[in-house]
Order: sequence, then C-alpha cells, then structure tokens
Amino acid sequence: MRREVRVAVRCDDLLFASRLKEALEAAGHDVELQPVAASLEFRSGGMERFDAVVVDLERLVEGAAGQPSVVPATGTPAPTPGVVVPAKRAAPGSPPPVLGFYPHLRADLPKRAAQLGVDRAVPRSRAAREIVRLVEDLVRSAEC
Repeated sequence: MRREVRVAVRCDDLLFASRLKEALEAAGHDVELQPVAASLEFRSGGMERFDAVVVDLERLVEGAAGQPSVVPATGTPAPTPGVVVPAKRAAPGSPPPVLGFYPHLRADLPKRAAQLGVDRAVPRSRAAREIVRLVEDLVRSAEC
C-alpha cells in the first residue's frame, strides 16, 4: 500500500491544475493548489510540509524574466535571475523535490529546468496521463 503524499501543484491554468489534483487525490494523496508565482520566491521555510512540488515550467520561466535575483535555500546567489529551486534535500525539513511540466513546443524548457534545479521535467501531456506515478516515483527517489 502506498503512503499519502503531500503535493503542492503550482499551475495558473485552473482546469489543468484541477485535473492533476483530481488524479492525485483519487490515488489518496493530499494536494494544495498554488499560483506559479509562489515558486518565484522558493524558500525552504514552509515547504517542508510538502513531499513534492509540481510546477508549470513555462509560466515559471516567463514569471522569472521580470523578477530580481533571489537567494536559494542553500544561501548562495541564484545562477539565473528570478527562479530558485533548492537542490539539497537530504536533511529533514529540506525543500521537496520538484516535477516540472512544459508544452511540447517549448523544447528549451527541459534544459532550462535542469539549470534551475528542477528534479524532473516532462511534457504536459505526460503529466496529464501519468501524474500519480511521476509524483510517487519522484518522492521515492528523493527518499533514497
């Protein structure tokens, strides 16, 4: 039997976010919908209550373009202005792993996601089909 996973879904497309939420809740997981803007100031404080974060990479990168540089949870300057996704997660209370999704036409986003420290990036259609397995695999790999 799988354990309940607490997931923050950061997606401004409410229809798509609701679809992801429905699938995750049907699998017994606890989901909180949040605006993508919440990721522009990604800090470890308060995020430890989640086991995973799912974020819309296209909106995240678009939002980051107009934001000032921020300092990541590790305390070092952000390599790219705007978006910070903490990379270290070994300690208790550390930030959760991040799954990003992107439109097929944005082939630049998987590379950009890797630069931002997103743990895994998948096309939006795959996220829609496999969100439960993707989140559970992400959480399982982060716990190892």
